[in-house]
Amino acid sequence: MARAFAAVPYYREMWAEAGARLDEPEATPVTRLDTVLDRLYPLDAPYVRRREEPVWVGEPAELFEALELTGSHRRDLPLFEVRPSLLDWERIGPGGGSYHVVLSASAEVADPGLREGQLRALREA
Repeated sequence: MARAFAAVPYYREMWAEAGARLDEPEATPVTRLDTVLDRLYPLDAPYVRRREEPVWVGEPAELFEALELTGSHRRDLPLFEVRPSLLDWERIGPGGGSYHVVLSASAEVADPGLREGQLRALREA
């Protein structure tokens, strides 16, 4: 906890509000977590919302079931999804088609060629 109080803005603010050093952080209601995410990371590794995945991304099988219900996906065709970051899924659901991520224009990438290669694969499919 000492590192958290020393390096994480959210916990440092607790000390400031209390006017004294705290041994343990105060409980934070779950409903407030989304409003404090940018202050829950250490100063040397800040939270950048556009680089982070949502807290819950779901399971490949659930995506497969939703697509099956709507009749909007054929198992013999690959499924491409535009996302701000990659996922390690290769297939969706049992017997489901192959799954691929195409990085969105807002995705931060070390190599722009990665995005271009994914777009090329999408066009060829």
